[in-house]
Amino acid sequence: MCTGLSVGRFAGVRQMQVKLDMVAPSGLEPGKRVSLLEVAEGATVNDLIQVALGTFGARAKEMLLQPDGKTPYVTFVVNGVQVSLDYVLNPDDTVTVFPPIGGGY
Repeated sequence: MCTGLSVGRFAGVRQMQVKLDMVAPSGLEPGKRVSLLEVAEGATVNDLIQVALGTFGARAKEMLLQPDGKTPYVTFVVNGVQVSLDYVLNPDDTVTVFPPIGGGY
């Protein structure tokens, strides 16, 4: 399990686990499509992105963000429902990340 968000507005806040499921050829961890991450209670999808960046570095940046390094280019789905970046996560949520899809006619 990977941990994060224990500083700043999350200092002293209880932690919770969420699953980050990458619908891509590979996940953020070598050989694993699903990563179990620990975030503070009250964390948002955007906070989860920051934990992933802090934990997995360049790999997470490449898989989640546009070249500007700030804007996600993927779609986030929590427990089967598409959500915005400010969606507040709950314990044991599954956050599925869908890459952009293109091609064909």
